[in-house]
Amino acid sequence: MTARRSLAQDLDEWERQIHAWTWPYTARQMQAACDEVRTWAVDQSWDLDEEFELERDVQWWAFEREG
Repeated sequence: MTARRSLAQDLDEWERQIHAWTWPYTARQMQAACDEVRTWAVDQSWDLDEEFELERDVQWWAFEREG
């Protein structure tokens, strides 16, 4: 499937910690990390709102239930 994303969207989701991989970190840690990414992106002249198309694979798993 194709998804359109921007760095700004990703940073927003990371800061709101909606992805399980962010849960081990405190809100303060996630904010600091996102701030560093924003600073780096601006230094590189990246437009945080520019969208990119990403190709993603979706996997479906099926299990037989016994009993």
